[in-house]
Amino acid sequence: KSVPVNVTVPVLSPEAAAARVEESHGCATAKVKVADPGSTLKEDCARVEAVADALTRTVKRERWIRLDANGAGDVDQAVTAIHELAAGDVPIEYVEQPCATADELYELHRLIDVPIAADESIRRAPNPVAAARMSGAQVAVIKIAPLGGPERALRIARDTGLRVVVSSA
Repeated sequence: KSVPVNVTVPVLSPEAAAARVEESHGCATAKVKVADPGSTLKEDCARVEAVADALTRTVKRERWIRLDANGAGDVDQAVTAIHELAAGDVPIEYVEQPCATADELYELHRLIDVPIAADESIRRAPNPVAAARMSGAQVAVIKIAPLGGPERALRIARDTGLRVVVSSA
């Protein structure tokens, strides 16, 4: 049995981002960091495009890109960025935490077609399940250690009712 994993692409040049995907030995999903304070939307788009090209060259099955913005933008900024970043040939599986709060995520999910994954807004909330449900997200990113260990993380994952992606910091 196998467990699918993604290759994580930090804020790198397009060439280094493509190399990271090519060196992942066939990962069909790439999680690309975007909206870093040190990069522009144009640079993010170039990185995502390079990752998409590398996935197309190296993976001969269904492939996906996950965008991770770490809560960097407000709703208007997120709408603009997601439309730009999702313009390529490789589909965006979801955008992770494009805004900081569950309320902003809820507002955003009504304005875009790309699924939203909640991470920090779940992990940092006093009630992670309520935050996940309020966010309008379709995916819950679950990080075991910050959520208090495996048993609590499993309980939160189950109780959100969302598709779950297990991740680590």
